[in-house]
Amino acid sequence: MGASGRHLSAQIKPSWSLVLKLSIANIFATRQARNHHEEMRSCLLTEYPRTRIVVSRRSPAPGEKPVLWVGSSKRDLLDFPASVISRIGMALAFAQFGEKHPCTKPWRGAGSGVFEIVQDFAGNTYRGVYTVRFPKAVCVLHCFQKKSPHGISTARPDIQLILARLHVAQTEYEKRHGSIET
Repeated sequence: MGASGRHLSAQIKPSWSLVLKLSIANIFATRQARNHHEEMRSCLLTEYPRTRIVVSRRSPAPGEKPVLWVGSSKRDLLDFPASVISRIGMALAFAQFGEKHPCTKPWRGAGSGVFEIVQDFAGNTYRGVYTVRFPKAVCVLHCFQKKSPHGISTARPDIQLILARLHVAQTEYEKRHGSIET
């Protein structure tokens, strides 16, 4: 057994030229993926520093409203588990085309046109709040994990942040597009 074991290991050893070719190919693929990621990031996201609104795409599909991300809402969403990100993303895609996803419900803190996406995962509840008040955009106001000690109610700091971001989004929208009237 000893001789045959040595014989097999000698046959399995790769040549140095093969190892070098694989290493170079791996480095090239990594650089290419990194460049592609940076290119996609620059095409899909534009952040306006003064208002911290992030526009997700420059040219929407026919009938699609662009998504505007206010403050840290996009970064907050990306900290969620993958399945939650997927569900909230799907609900926002419905909103972009004027539809309402089944996991979306009206948010009662700011009147009509503001909705909340609720997603449960591993015993935690995640929420995304957006508005469709603007005729030319869907505006994501806040994404957060529910931590309220009082049942299903939203914590006061989250409510205040949503209302402040709604005001910022409305002001910025009016500067760019004029009045909100449809």
